[in-house]
Amino acid sequence: MQCANCTFENMPGMKACVRCGSTLTVDELLLEPPRASCGRVGTRVRRLLNPLRTTLAHRLPLNSPLQWLLPGRVSWVAFVLTIIPGLGHLQMRRRTLGWSLLGAWLASLAASVLTLGTDWHGPLWYMTIAAHCLAFSLLFAGSLAASGIFTRLLFGALTFAALALLVYGPITAVASSFYKFMSVPRVCANAVVSESDVIVYEGPRLRPESFSRGDLVVYRMERVMGDGYYIAGGFNLDRIVGVPGDHVRVVGGEVFVNGRSLDAGSRPLAACRLETFDDVIQPGHYMIIPSVLDLRAPGIGPKGRRVAQYLLSTVSNVKHENILGRIVYRVHPWSNFGEME
Repeated sequence: MQCANCTFENMPGMKACVRCGSTLTVDELLLEPPRASCGRVGTRVRRLLNPLRTTLAHRLPLNSPLQWLLPGRVSWVAFVLTIIPGLGHLQMRRRTLGWSLLGAWLASLAASVLTLGTDWHGPLWYMTIAAHCLAFSLLFAGSLAASGIFTRLLFGALTFAALALLVYGPITAVASSFYKFMSVPRVCANAVVSESDVIVYEGPRLRPESFSRGDLVVYRMERVMGDGYYIAGGFNLDRIVGVPGDHVRVVGGEVFVNGRSLDAGSRPLAACRLETFDDVIQPGHYMIIPSVLDLRAPGIGPKGRRVAQYLLSTVSNVKHENILGRIVYRVHPWSNFGEME
């Protein structure tokens, strides 16, 4: 009895293929099976591939490592359905294997989504791709049975790379263009965010053309270096205290905008470390006084104090293009899940 999956000739009476394990039981026999239309694309493709397959089958030995390349080894329907792991195997009536692959992939995908922004996300995301790669590899198990270990490893590596670049890469790129995840860096004690919280902020597609006073944003801080001092650049988050055209004045750590003291919802996350400041915010810039700053200046004397205040006022003047987006949600810890204001 010939296996419909790998075309191996089994002994009469066998219920499963010796080579690939596919079932050999015929559940039903159609007396008038549906006939393929001459105009269908699938029929035309098979007409082109069948002569090629026949020629290669005669020229390649049965144990050749290139036998798995022969077209027609796996159903096109099963191949397309395996874009969701397990569905192709279910279509081929490998129910136990199909449900196992689908369940493992869904569990890994759910775990990777729930851990977005944490150290666990990367390994779980690659585990999800690996489960998908396994589903495709098992789909071709019958064709690869006669191949060597090198051919199998090469097939698995190429499948993993193709899935990562052609399927999961575009999905990640599209999703991150709307929302991005970030673990909160070191921050001073405040009532809004804590260190190691995972927050969600707007991606490029949702980023507004302008920001408002009091917006809690993620922004890029440029590195500043000088003679004996520097500010480490990187990503930071805080509230916008001044927009273009605002007159911002800081006296003794108290922030005044257009002559008025800021309310609680517009102040920096922590106590203002800028002692004095008096300037009008220029177009294309925003005033964001960082609550945490890795600032190193010479000494604690008058010179070091002046340098520190100068650097702090410099990095507080943030360009519009350096603001990545507004923070909208906190997703970790789950006990504090919700919108952020």
